[in-house]
Amino acid sequence: MFDCDTCPVRQALDGLRPENEQAWRLFHRLGSRFVVDFGVGAEAFKRLTADVPDDEVPDLLQRLALIYDGLYPPPKMPDHG
Repeated sequence: MFDCDTCPVRQALDGLRPENEQAWRLFHRLGSRFVVDFGVGAEAFKRLTADVPDDEVPDLLQRLALIYDGLYPPPKMPDHG
């Protein structure tokens, strides 16, 4: 049985600044297998960020990009040296 109170992921999220916690929670929701497999990422992003002020969206996108790059680094280019 899963216990949310002892989950290390939850404990890590609880220690983040609010804007970083928001980005992590959004990243996990957008990256769920359901959202990805059904191709509803754009619609999910639109609905899940409906309350985010327009001037804060670029910062949120940057935070999401940092999370994505950290978890899924871009492939290294071959060295032709």
